[in-house]
Amino acid sequence: MLLTFATLLIVAIYVFIPNTISLKCNVSLSAPQQALYRAIAENNNWEAWWPGELKPDTGNTGNWLYSYDDVMYRQTDKTTSSLFFSTKTKNSNASSLLSFIHLKQDSTDLIWDAAVTTSYNPIKRLQIYFDTKKLDNNLNSILQKIQTHFSLTENLYGFLIRNEKVVDSNLISTFENTKGYPTMEFVYSLIDKLKQYISMNGGKETGYPMLNISTVDSTTWLTRVAIPIDKQHESSGNISYKRMLGGGNILITEVKGGPGNINRALEQLENYIRDYQRIAPAIYYQSLITDRRAVIDTNKWITKIYYPVI
Repeated sequence: MLLTFATLLIVAIYVFIPNTISLKCNVSLSAPQQALYRAIAENNNWEAWWPGELKPDTGNTGNWLYSYDDVMYRQTDKTTSSLFFSTKTKNSNASSLLSFIHLKQDSTDLIWDAAVTTSYNPIKRLQIYFDTKKLDNNLNSILQKIQTHFSLTENLYGFLIRNEKVVDSNLISTFENTKGYPTMEFVYSLIDKLKQYISMNGGKETGYPMLNISTVDSTTWLTRVAIPIDKQHESSGNISYKRMLGGGNILITEVKGGPGNINRALEQLENYIRDYQRIAPAIYYQSLITDRRAVIDTNKWITKIYYPVI
């Protein structure tokens, strides 16, 4: 009787547990496909959302080992829309593929496929079968973590990006070209020029100085500065009055830190514009909340970036 039961059990193991066990887990996110791929494909971003432990893979320079609930992951390759992993449980190894599927402009499906090869040894085959159940739960938990973390814009782009409406405003502005990138002293010399002009014409400043720096050619840089004011002023020379009409859309983000952080925020704003297929009808500008001359420590600088879009 015991022999018969053991034989039936072994037969059942081979019949009901295939040579290769396939797993498929998926979640949907309200996020552009390329934005989500950029955020997850970069290894340095994993520490912010990975639910387990991360450590360098000493056997594979440049790669990382990601462990979660006794399952180990190693990224082995990637395409423009997929990440490949080798996955190790206690009793088995598996290859897996995380795919980023574009559904629509702001919607993406994440699908994680895994294939686990079993064994001809019935005991080992049964152990691997139970391991795949653990792996299936593991993959689903990771995808749920991704869904929760990257549903927030600030986690997806690294900065909180708000879409607001332009408010009517009066501006006084000026510009100047320089050979080489302008210094902060030069920027504030232009701002001081505007402040003096506003004071001479009986005006009042209603907001922080605004700045835009762009390249004209390989050696020449164009610096534009502006200050919001309370009323219209006459233009004079390269000092111009402009009126910013309200009602249009503008992207806004706030940055703490120096030029490096500001440039990263600008890069992410431009990614956001491409991801959502927006168009920038006018130049962006930085609102210099912190007076750079009064605060030398760039880590304490506060800057708001405004990017008009349609």
